[in-house]
Amino acid sequence: MRCPACHSNCLILRTRVITNYLRDIEHRCKNDECGHIFVTQQEYVRSIVKPDVQKDKPISANA
Repeated sequence: MRCPACHSNCLILRTRVITNYLRDIEHRCKNDECGHIFVTQQEYVRSIVKPDVQKDKPISANA
C-alpha cells in the first residue's frame, strides 16, 4: 500500500476483524517527514474457483 499523502511505502500497524469477510487495516507511512496514519478496508468479494469441500464427510484412508 502506498501513502495517499506522499506516495511512499507504508507499514501495517494492526488489523481489526469486523466480520468474517471484512477487516480494517491501519497503516503508517514509512516516510518520517510525512508520518500519515490511515485505515483501509479489506473485503471478501467473490470466489474465482470454489473448492469441492464437504465439511461433514470424513476423509477416507483409501481415497
